[in-house]
Amino acid sequence: MAEFNDLQQAVGNQGRVLEQHSQLFESLANTVTALTTQQSDQHSQLAQITASLQDIAAQLTQLRVATPASLASANQAPVSSPAIAPSSACFPVSKPDKYDGSPDLCRGFLLQMSLFFVNSPVSVDAARISFFISRLTGKALDWATAIWSSIENSTYEHFLREFRLVFDHPHHGQSQGELLVQLRQGNRPVSDFALEFRTLAAGSGWNEPALRVMFRNGLRADILAELACKDDGLSLDELISLAIRLDQLKLSSVPGRGAGASTLRFFSPRASGFNPRVTLRDEEPMQVDATRLSREERIRRRQAGLCFYCGRSGHMLRDCRSCPSRDQRKDTTGSSNGGLSHGFHGNPDRPYEVSRLSSDMFSKSFILSVILFCQSSSFVFPALIDSGAEGNFINEQLARQLLIPLECLENPMKLSAVDGTPVGQGAVSHITTPVQLNVSALHSEEIRFFVMKDTNYQIILGLPWLKRHNPLISWLNCEIISWSSYCHDHCISGPKLLIQSTTVESPGQESLAHIPSDYADLSEVFSKSRATQLPPHRPYDCAIELIDNQIPPKSRIYPLTQIEERAMEEYVQEALAQGFIRHSTSPVAASFFFVKKKDGGLRPCIDYRQLNAVTKTYPYPLPLVPVALEQLRGASVFTKQQFVNKHREVLLTYVTY
Repeated sequence: MAEFNDLQQAVGNQGRVLEQHSQLFESLANTVTALTTQQSDQHSQLAQITASLQDIAAQLTQLRVATPASLASANQAPVSSPAIAPSSACFPVSKPDKYDGSPDLCRGFLLQMSLFFVNSPVSVDAARISFFISRLTGKALDWATAIWSSIENSTYEHFLREFRLVFDHPHHGQSQGELLVQLRQGNRPVSDFALEFRTLAAGSGWNEPALRVMFRNGLRADILAELACKDDGLSLDELISLAIRLDQLKLSSVPGRGAGASTLRFFSPRASGFNPRVTLRDEEPMQVDATRLSREERIRRRQAGLCFYCGRSGHMLRDCRSCPSRDQRKDTTGSSNGGLSHGFHGNPDRPYEVSRLSSDMFSKSFILSVILFCQSSSFVFPALIDSGAEGNFINEQLARQLLIPLECLENPMKLSAVDGTPVGQGAVSHITTPVQLNVSALHSEEIRFFVMKDTNYQIILGLPWLKRHNPLISWLNCEIISWSSYCHDHCISGPKLLIQSTTVESPGQESLAHIPSDYADLSEVFSKSRATQLPPHRPYDCAIELIDNQIPPKSRIYPLTQIEERAMEEYVQEALAQGFIRHSTSPVAASFFFVKKKDGGLRPCIDYRQLNAVTKTYPYPLPLVPVALEQLRGASVFTKQQFVNKHREVLLTYVTY
């Protein structure tokens, strides 16, 4: 009976387990049904998403087709927003920068406004005009303010036409194709040239074969030589990439142009011996004035066709990539280990403040070549122009070697750096007696220097010197443009320069012109002796400035007859004696020849055309011919002027001497 009860209990337990399994299976069936329904819903949603993506893809395709056409016509046709409905899938576009009315920036500003309106939901003309005007400033805003009353109710297209009519006029005044024809690489890297080329090519509308020809035509000769056997069958992109790689390889192969290029240094007063010259780059093969190459070496390089600067074949000095530019030659002095710029404060108990500069900053210092006259001799030294120094200083070793008399200061002055640490060996205890200092050919003065024991500069001209002479300085080019009226009265008061004619130019010096009695009071105007005197120098004297990164060209030699050759030798000797010309070792010169004059002499002609080609022009307004003729209407008496030797009376600033 017990066993039957156990069996009955076991069967009951199994029944309950089966019931639980039945419930579990039912739950699983419901879950599967729910998943099936959910999967069906997801399939429906996926179909909807696929349809939406197809619509978006179609819109993007239309946008890609419309955008290049609108960009290509941006330079010719008024910019208008494409008729594309705003979509939430568009990326946000930042507001265009404010436009100040510059003609060269007009088309870029219109392009930014067009792209902004494409991604903007606003399509009302008034709202677009309002936003457009909100991005204007300067002259452009003044124009919009002036015409606001007339365009307040106009359409956006009308406003855009008026805007383009006023501002869409680039300064160059040429089309993209014309600029592309004139584009040349020059001395810049191929990568910079290629960037400008691609920019102009994008708006020119030219096909790829024409662009390939124009790109090769604009490259420098040395790059073209490398491409001679390598650019057959290349596309424009491949040609540009190859030219850039070749240029980078050439740059990396030039010595002294990588990271290992040595820094500049100055003559150190602690070094043994005495040399008043400025020390240049250690690895520099040649100086510009050609004084560092021996005559034999120059002949050897000329016969072998080698560069006078680096000594390599394949190019000449004017094309040498190792030769520093004109701006770099001005910075031929510096310090390899830093230097001192001394500031003098009036209180003798307060120490001098000295600023320590890095070698990179020293390479950008303002250095002038000055002449010191001592013991009936003259010496040339580099002088640092320091507007932060409150005194004029000279190196002690230099002063003693030049035998400059020194005087003791009653109150020695200490030297300290900006952070207060002492600088140099002891204090400044001596000052020189007045010595003559020439900063240019005619600028002379008497000056006293404080004597310093430890400095990398032989001479420092500080704020007192600048205040006294108040020169007009170009800190960008590190040169003195002109001197003050004080200098013209006190420092440039030498004897008047004479600019006489040589016997080659005018054999007869006496004037044969008959002076009418009506002009007797103006007889000095007809005097040839008075014509040989220069007017005084003034702050507005002429200056000759070369274009940046340009090398003065060499000129050809004109053949002369035996008579002209003898006349040239006579002319040179007389011109040297009169001070018209001077000896020079520079390889740069201008061609020289003679033309006969009416009085029987020979007029010397100098061909400056190549020099003029690399000289900065000075454009100034000229009167129109109709305006000039209008002023002569009704005139009955006319005079003429004949200038004698005026080709020598054009006064130049001292920095060009």
